[in-house]
Amino acid sequence: MQKDKKLDTKEKILREAANLFSERGYFGISMDEIALNVGISKATLYYHFESKESILNILVTNSCAELKSELRGVIDKSTLPSDYLFNIVLTILNFRLKHPEITLLNSFGFSTDSKVPALQVMVEARTELMKFIRDLLTGTNIFRRITYKVLQVIIVNILSFALNPFMEVKKNNENTAERFTKLINV
Repeated sequence: MQKDKKLDTKEKILREAANLFSERGYFGISMDEIALNVGISKATLYYHFESKESILNILVTNSCAELKSELRGVIDKSTLPSDYLFNIVLTILNFRLKHPEITLLNSFGFSTDSKVPALQVMVEARTELMKFIRDLLTGTNIFRRITYKVLQVIIVNILSFALNPFMEVKKNNENTAERFTKLINV
């Protein structure tokens, strides 16, 4: 019974940290706030997790693994070429609703500053997820004539839209849809 209580507390911490990180960002939350929102002492929090980075690492690792599994499942069920992209975007959007921490993949920007370990976790997870989706799609018939460069642009746009659909469109991205359409029709 004691082991179940430890797992419950750990899950509560992860769930609350995911919500807090998605609301205010990774750097906007302290370990004190996580403990306070879970209703535990800071000592109990540190008993389960050695740092905020370890919470982030577990959240991102678990979320990405679950998302990959769900994506693999929808690709296996897709039959028409249009199904592949639609099902990937739909799966990512639904996943985002269930797992608010996945928005952390876009919240750090595209930095590779190795001085901040949390950024490294995000960069590695984002890269791994992009490669996974690329590999999923290259195994389908839909992209036979499309180069890897075009496929990378498609994946980045799918991830950007699906993981952060309410993001403000920047001036230099106004023609993204037009460029995306031209690339697909190569």
